[in-house]
Amino acid sequence: MPLEEQETVTRAQGSPRTRTPARPLLRVWAWQVDAACRGMDSSVFFSPPGERGPARRQREERARAICRECPVSGPCGRFAQVFQQDYGVWGGHTERERRESWAGVTGPG
Repeated sequence: MPLEEQETVTRAQGSPRTRTPARPLLRVWAWQVDAACRGMDSSVFFSPPGERGPARRQREERARAICRECPVSGPCGRFAQVFQQDYGVWGGHTERERRESWAGVTGPG
């Protein structure tokens, strides 16, 4: 049966079984196949504990350079926005940039 037609059965405590369509997650993540970062060490895109200042900015710029050359940076960035990824550089956007856009705040221009 195609993934789109599959159903999952959910059951709340004490309620009868209900059927809800399964979400085809493969489609949500399909862009990753063509990602320039595929197979790279995630430490390029995600900060280690306590990273601040120049070290953080340099790591973020290295990640952004990879994203600039990536054929799927658009879908990657949209994924991070829609699913509110709190950490890491996604589609060339930093954690701070995404948080500001969620809050409707713009940085210095």
